[in-house]
Amino acid sequence: MIKTVSSVLIMMRVLEKTTCEVYPKFSLINSASKRRIALRKKTIFILPAVILMFFVSCNSTDNSYYPLKENLEWNYLVSNNSSIIGEEGSLKMTVTNMPKREMNGKTVTPQKVTVNGIILFNFYVEDQSGIYSIAQQTFNSPEPVITKPDYLLHFPIEIGSTYEEKGKTQALTTNIPIKVLFKVESNKETVTVPAGTFENCLKIRGVGDSIQNHGILGKAKIHAEYLFWYAPGIGLIKAVITEKSNHLMSGGGSLTTQLESFKK
Repeated sequence: MIKTVSSVLIMMRVLEKTTCEVYPKFSLINSASKRRIALRKKTIFILPAVILMFFVSCNSTDNSYYPLKENLEWNYLVSNNSSIIGEEGSLKMTVTNMPKREMNGKTVTPQKVTVNGIILFNFYVEDQSGIYSIAQQTFNSPEPVITKPDYLLHFPIEIGSTYEEKGKTQALTTNIPIKVLFKVESNKETVTVPAGTFENCLKIRGVGDSIQNHGILGKAKIHAEYLFWYAPGIGLIKAVITEKSNHLMSGGGSLTTQLESFKK
């Protein structure tokens, strides 16, 4: 997650400047006044199920917050605002569940992520511990690369429960390591996004702090907040990542992801 937990989202992961090299789980494009599109290396967490859900009622089960059924499709608008250099832009991201397959001794659901024509895959497992990715495949990788488990959702999902995740910042001038404490805050949120208004949404909030060393220019204190909302029967509908620093060299900014449409 980092929920990537959020992961995340997520989550959901990167774009490389000018070379268009993409790394999974969430991608971001900065496009100012429609000139050139610069692809930036960013690592995004789609946090705790910063990510997708099933049919649910008040008695919903954990897996209803992250549907892995084949052919489900989510269309998102991802907006970027960087306070350090004034970079602003948005992009469209489509996430599609593909047929299940076997990988590394587990049954996985490949998730296809398409951003501005660039395609990457994340491979998710669901078991008693939660939902997590075990591999990633970028457009220039012939085969999936096995990774450490990266949790989107921890089971059981209980209001007030907390867990810690390690990841990297997304909205600063560079991606630096950060430790984030996540908390499941509510399952009664009402949230409005381009796709509509959703009730009884799950809300997960993460907060973290870090230090970035700039040598003779001093150290920067980093503070980050990660918010994710999941709608019953739909999945991830909104994610807001905000990262701030007290140093010009570190900068700061935000990433906002909102659901535009969902297809079953």
